[in-house]
Amino acid sequence: MGTWIKETAQAMYLMQGGYYIDKIEKRPHGNEYRLTIVKMHEWFGRPDLPGGMTVAWETDEPEPEPKPNPKQKIEITKVPGSVEVKELFQIEGFADRSYVGKSVLLYSGNFLATSAPKVQPDGTWLINYRFFSEGRRDLKLKIEDQAIDFVIDVVDPQPQPKKIDLSGSVGRNGKNYAEDVLQVKERFAELGFVFFRPGIYVDSGLLQVIQLFQSVIAGRTTVVGDGRIDVGQRTHQFMQAANAPKWMLMPIKGSGFINFERVDLNDQHDYGTSCW
Repeated sequence: MGTWIKETAQAMYLMQGGYYIDKIEKRPHGNEYRLTIVKMHEWFGRPDLPGGMTVAWETDEPEPEPKPNPKQKIEITKVPGSVEVKELFQIEGFADRSYVGKSVLLYSGNFLATSAPKVQPDGTWLINYRFFSEGRRDLKLKIEDQAIDFVIDVVDPQPQPKKIDLSGSVGRNGKNYAEDVLQVKERFAELGFVFFRPGIYVDSGLLQVIQLFQSVIAGRTTVVGDGRIDVGQRTHQFMQAANAPKWMLMPIKGSGFINFERVDLNDQHDYGTSCW
């Protein structure tokens, strides 16, 4: 059975057999309406991609009804009720064996959050995900024509300062005592700056990390700094701060934006610093 698109004053619908199987709601914006069309990319990637479209404006016709779901063929077996901002968590479940090899789609609102996981031969599936801002998330999990709605609360825990007791300077032309170097590397690893080799020695990677960190706290878009952490000075103080900047994989979406650069994860352009 083919699909088609129906537009009303309230939404765009992906129709099949007189019912809708997906929709994109319109949001009022002044004298206009706005809608996010990312989900529509999936519509035209279906084997039964839409072959036509109707427009129903200013009519008394009711909005389309969702397609009846005669039998639930997917099940969520593990999902947290709440997670912390940037906490990696898992959603697990089972699916009918007819869905083996099919993509497991996770939507946050109208945004496709991930489509990487597949249903395994034993019917299980697993999603690893994290959120980068707090708030209540209305989520939808879909495998072809089956869907489950659920909610996760994302909370932002109060960060705590990190005490780093240094006996001397660390970095370029520093004293570089072994215990100090280990403390500095441990803290940078916590913050996501991990471009150095493990151990008690100062290598070029650690010097680059120190300079990058100094550039971030200086608000610079180019790498600056002397590459040394002096006891009690600006770099040392910022490293200990509760809101010390982190180096992180940038989010694929957020409030008012979609990061299309994240489509290619092999170009090494997908990292940046957190707000502080």
